[in-house]
Amino acid sequence: PFFSWLSAIDWASRVEVGEGVSEPDSLQERYEVICRLSSVVDARGAHFIATVPKDEAWIDSLVPVFGGAEWHEREAHEMFGIDFRGNPNLTHLYLPDSFEGHPLRKSYPLLSREVKPWPGTVDVEGMPGEEARPSTENPEA
Repeated sequence: PFFSWLSAIDWASRVEVGEGVSEPDSLQERYEVICRLSSVVDARGAHFIATVPKDEAWIDSLVPVFGGAEWHEREAHEMFGIDFRGNPNLTHLYLPDSFEGHPLRKSYPLLSREVKPWPGTVDVEGMPGEEARPSTENPEA
């Protein structure tokens, strides 16, 4: 098999965005690291998913086995803050070295959503003769 790709998901039970924040009870906060291995012989592949606790965000690196995983692990480290132990080069790929935080974490503050609330329902004009619908536009926008 050959290494195809690796990525991560932030499963957060609370997302700090605007008003009306929901808190699902059934969601366990965690990261998932997903890897795809493929076969050049018969075009089959397999996904491997590892659960990574948020309070101990680390997992062993695939670089010693699949050298091509280095770039993908660097990206996941930069964007989610997951440490890949054994990866010799967890340096930034996209962001400047002075950048603080991990922008794909659900807890990362989105300035655009702090300044302007999430759009929500779009105001739609009714057909002539229908009762007027209440506006959902933000009066502060």
